Amino acid sequence: MIWYIRKDFPLHISHLEVRMRQSGHYSSSDPMTKEIFLKLLEAKIENLKVSAAKEDIYRFIQNPDEIEIWSRDFFLSLLPQIQYQ
Repeated sequence: MIWYIRKDFPLHISHLEVRMRQSGHYSSSDPMTKEIFLKLLEAKIENLKVSAAKEDIYRFIQNPDEIEIWSRDFFLSLLPQIQYQ
């Protein structure tokens, strides 16, 4: 998520919806909207085990200090920065 935001890479809601339906992560009969996406993402962030997420990626990053800022509040603060197409 951080990488996409930093690169100003827009999120294609319709493409995400297709992929989430294929994987079984979205089964509503309603089409995915920005609002629905944000509610789903907020729920994921609220349930995120931040310490476990950090542990998962430590070995893949050059500077572990970069992820010290990670917290639920940090991720929630990024939501308004997501670009959509």
